[in-house]
Parts: sequence; structure tokens; C-alpha cells
Amino acid sequence: KDYVDWVESLFSTQGLHNFEKWRNNFRMKVVDSPFEMEKNLIEIIESGNKSVRILSSYTREWKSREGLDRNHSKKECTFDFDFVDKYGNRYQKYWNNPESYDIFVQGSKNSLMEKDPLCEVGCPYVVRGFDYDYVGILWLKDLVRRGDKWMINFSEACETATNSSRKMAFEEQVALLKSKGLSVKKAKERLEIFPVVANDRNPPYTTAFFRTIVQAYRILFTRAVKGIYVYIQDDETRTYVQDLLKYPIRIMN
Repeated sequence: KDYVDWVESLFSTQGLHNFEKWRNNFRMKVVDSPFEMEKNLIEIIESGNKSVRILSSYTREWKSREGLDRNHSKKECTFDFDFVDKYGNRYQKYWNNPESYDIFVQGSKNSLMEKDPLCEVGCPYVVRGFDYDYVGILWLKDLVRRGDKWMINFSEACETATNSSRKMAFEEQVALLKSKGLSVKKAKERLEIFPVVANDRNPPYTTAFFRTIVQAYRILFTRAVKGIYVYIQDDETRTYVQDLLKYPIRIMN
């Protein structure tokens, strides 16, 4: 419960400093490289525990949807996750298998997931309602922390089911920028580059879109029973989350 309380407060104005209450019952580590995240998960698998998965929010288009088979045998299939980390290392993964959700969720027989539970990345829709002992999370740049605010990156939010809410929130923000003197073209260009403030005081469509993104992260952060390893791509966001995992500063009167 203490950990879930921490997750619930994470995307509020001010996060909860209660790490001391749950640190001995639930393992959490924030890293700045996806390869470090995987290294920790591989060690768990090598110890004999295959109840391990990699998850991410909807930050990448599902390019492999038409070509990926259960054994990843089609070499021409495009990676969904394909980026270079801060150390210059290229990270490549596919989304969960389009043949059947069971392949990812259960690691079905005669699939690559049976042999390598880390070969695909699960989205919130696929894993909701399922638990694993350990989870690695790829937290990319759809939601970032700037100062004391959460910010939405429209260009990094790619989930097809939220296209309508994303579109309405985007148009809402275009209208706001237009009212401040920007042309529609300049407003759209700005929104594709710079994040916008994300909170419940936003106009209605932006607020709804923010809640959709937050709900996806709530699902990811509550899939593990024993612990999670989180790769946070954005430096400022990573520092903010790491600070919440430090002991609170006690001020003596």
C-alpha cells in the first residue's frame, strides 16, 4: 500500500516522500541506461526466475504490427524501439507480438518470448490485470518533469487508441497559442518541439489527455510484485524521481 501511495502521488504537483516505509518490501532502482535496466533483469532470469518483463508507455508507433512473427524470423521487420542512449549505445526492441497477446503475457511455447522474456516490450493495454515478479520500464519522453511541473510532449505520444483525445488536446493548445498571437502553423511547430504544462487545471481536452498518459504509467508501475527497474530517458525527470527515493530531510525545531 505504501508503494502504491507513492505511485499515486508521483504525477501530482508534489510527490510523496515515503520511500523509507516500503524500501525493504519492494525493490526499485532508477537507471539512466536501458542496458543497465536489462542487466539487472538478466541477472534475475539467470537466477531461475522468468517472471520478468520489459514494459513501456505508448511512446513509439507499432511499426512491427504487420511483420513480426512469434520467433522474430523476419529480418526485414522494423524495430519499434530504436534509439541511442546517452552513452552512444543503440537500443532496439519490438512491441509485444501481434500474433497473440498470450505470446507476451504468458511467454507461450514455440515463441522467442519463451526463451527470452526480454525480447519484446509490453504496452499498458496488454499487461493490465497481469503481474510479474520483476518489471523493467522504458520511460521515454511523453511525460517529463520541468521544475515543479509535469509536461506533455505531444510528439512523443503515439498510442492509436488515444489519437482522438490527443488530437483534441493538440487543437486546444493550438487555439491557446493562436490567441497569444502565433499563427496556426507556428503554433503546431512549437507544440511538436516544446512540451506543455500537464495538470488538472488545464483546459478540458488537455486535462483528459494528461490523465490518459498518467493512467498508462500507473498500470506499468503496479505490474511488479517484487520490484522494478526504471530507465528514465530524460535527465531532469530521472533526477526528480531519484530524489523521491531518498530519505526525507528531517527538520528539527
